[in-house]
This record gives sequence, structure tokens and C-alpha cells, in this order.
Amino acid sequence: MQQIRPTIAKEDIICAETVAGPNALVVFGASGDLTHRKLLGSIFQLFAQNLLDERFYLLGCGRKKFSDEDFRKAAQRSIRENSDFVSTKDLKAFTDKLYYIDGDYGDAGFYERIKARLAELDQKHKVYESLVFYLAVPPFLYTTIVEHLGSAGLACPEEAWHKRANQAGC
Repeated sequence: MQQIRPTIAKEDIICAETVAGPNALVVFGASGDLTHRKLLGSIFQLFAQNLLDERFYLLGCGRKKFSDEDFRKAAQRSIRENSDFVSTKDLKAFTDKLYYIDGDYGDAGFYERIKARLAELDQKHKVYESLVFYLAVPPFLYTTIVEHLGSAGLACPEEAWHKRANQAGC
């Protein structure tokens, strides 16, 4: 009987994972269950597979009072509990890129503080307004958060659009 052996030719590769560009992930609901059970572990896996740029950072936003260090410790616990294999070295390197800010989602001042913190972290990590917002909150909060992001100039920072237009030669 002829033995069947799987092969992969160059033309068989349909999808190749590439490293993301430098960016910041801003997670609303960062102290909540969804973030700790699912999101942090998934992002950690991307980090461990070297699929995140070395300048990547995550700013967690939530109602619970946490310091950066408290958030990092909680993230380490969650990742260990919800992942199969966790390298201590990778976990430390990943959680060093996590930050946290607390506040009330309905308070405009919270978004101004987020904006200031992002400016500080963008300088530190050299990301410069390449932001991804993730809402790990109940749907009734979506409108509130999105409207406040817009009012604070975070949804579409005009400077970022000018930078992109100038870089493209417009």
C-alpha cells in the first residue's frame, strides 16, 4: 500500500502572519471578566509569538481603582490561569507594557486624563497616535464611550490625520 505524506508547497501558503506595526491598544473594561478571561491571554499569545511590535503597549481603562502595578499583577494571574503554557520571561516582558487608568465612563475629565496618559506613553514607546480602541464593556456604554472619545479628540486626532497626509505626500 502506498504511504500518503502531507506536503506544503510555497504556493499552498494562503495566509502568513505578519508583525503588527507599532500601536497602542486602549481597552475599556480592562478590570472586567472578559478582559481577564479572554483578551489578555490572547494578546499575550500574540506577544509570545513575536507578532506585536516591540513598541506595542496596552492602556487599560476601567472603573476599578488599580495602579499600573496592580493591573500588571492581576493580568499575570489571569494569563497564568487561562493559558496552557506561560513563559515567566515572556509574561514579565508583556506585562511591563501594560498600564492602567481608572475613572467614570460618563465623566469627560476621564477622557482628558486618558488623552494625557496616551501622550505620555506614546512618547515613551514611540507609537505616536496609532491607537486601537477595544470596548470590553456592556453595550449600553458604547455610545457614552464613543461620544466622549470624539469630544476629547481621541477618535480621530486631527494631528494624526495631518501627519498621515504629509507622510503620503498630500
